[in-house]
Amino acid sequence: MIEIPPEVPHQLDDLFGTNDVASLRNLRLTSKLFSQAATHALFKSSTVRWPCQITYESKPSSRFSDLNKALSSAFTTPTHGLLPLIKNLEVSFSQDNKDQFTVQGPAGTKDKERCQESREILGKLPVALGNLLKLESFCFRIGWWECEYDGSGPGSAPELDLQLLTSTIHNVAIGISALSFLTCLDLALPCTHNFVELSNLVPVAVFSGLRQLHMEITDATGPGGSKDYLIWADEDGDNDEEVSFSNLQQQYPNVEHAHGLFDIVEKCGNLQHLSIKGSQFLDGNLLHWTPASIGLQSVFLSRVKINSENLIKLLSPGMGMVLQSSPLSKVFLSDVDLTAGTWASVFEHLSLCPELSYLKPEDLSYTRDGESSDLKEFPGRAWEDCANLWSRNEEDEEELIRLVKILVKRAGGRHKYPSEGLDQCMLPEDEDDDDSGSNN
Repeated sequence: MIEIPPEVPHQLDDLFGTNDVASLRNLRLTSKLFSQAATHALFKSSTVRWPCQITYESKPSSRFSDLNKALSSAFTTPTHGLLPLIKNLEVSFSQDNKDQFTVQGPAGTKDKERCQESREILGKLPVALGNLLKLESFCFRIGWWECEYDGSGPGSAPELDLQLLTSTIHNVAIGISALSFLTCLDLALPCTHNFVELSNLVPVAVFSGLRQLHMEITDATGPGGSKDYLIWADEDGDNDEEVSFSNLQQQYPNVEHAHGLFDIVEKCGNLQHLSIKGSQFLDGNLLHWTPASIGLQSVFLSRVKINSENLIKLLSPGMGMVLQSSPLSKVFLSDVDLTAGTWASVFEHLSLCPELSYLKPEDLSYTRDGESSDLKEFPGRAWEDCANLWSRNEEDEEELIRLVKILVKRAGGRHKYPSEGLDQCMLPEDEDDDDSGSNN
């Protein structure tokens, strides 16, 4: 038998790329050596999801329940051969698989079995993550809750199982603390106080190793928690004061513990990608952090209020670095309100970032009570209207158009630049690609 040089399997990523799943699968049938190398390559681009969501369809299959049990067994067996291969893990209890976190509890035999299985998984998290020593990317998501509100009366908010939630956050913190190779952390948790707990429990060394950080708040109950509550909003106020809080936010209001998210960011000295999404608007001015020397490559902000100076600082290279060295390539801004300064200054700054290739501006405006509140424009139907910009400052719109023209030209024309949603709606429809502004 011809022996395959041992260096060849280690070059599979270069030869095929981890996205060529078909070729990598076929290679596993070629030889034992290729099978081992191709398996490693496949796991680099594959995310293991636990629990298996198909278990919770209307017609559950026992074989998928068995798969969850098999994964639980593998994750809690230190010598299991699967463990060193897993690089990416997603543990999700959102959408239809979130009922175990409500006090109302499951209804019916199937739901009881589902919740029991989910609670067992939550209890095994510390052991499982402690055994996944090669894990590089970890995603953990819990629920999404809004108040049922129709504009009359306080509506109804869910009652969450606070004891289960507290133990879950503690288990996640213990598990994350053991991940020395972690570079990507994606957390969607009910309230800002959960991030305060994680910031206090997880070692700084874990956060300092991150290259990607995504944080999202999933309890949107209470005033200011969702755009859907703005049925009676006008220029005098949002008029959503009657919207009910969940029992979790009654104890830990999101607006009072927002510093928890920013405390975590401040421990991340090597971030390249940052994503923050709130429910109630998060006060970004609480962030006292300068990006690593060359700066961030991508930024995603949603439901955040911040002044233009601090936002520009976040979109800049580290101290002592010139803007022309910025690697910033993608910026996503949705429901971001400036507390001071203007959007024109932000767009002007972005136009000078040489690597910027994409901007997603959606519902950008000003706070009601900030220094620039007089520039705020109010939509007629605040609960459903969408626009790039809600501003009375003409310079804001002019600078946005100029910036997007630059990006379009860098892309090679409007036909090559993203055009879904609001990506290009600020540009005149009949404008020729050749008249897309200068390319900085």
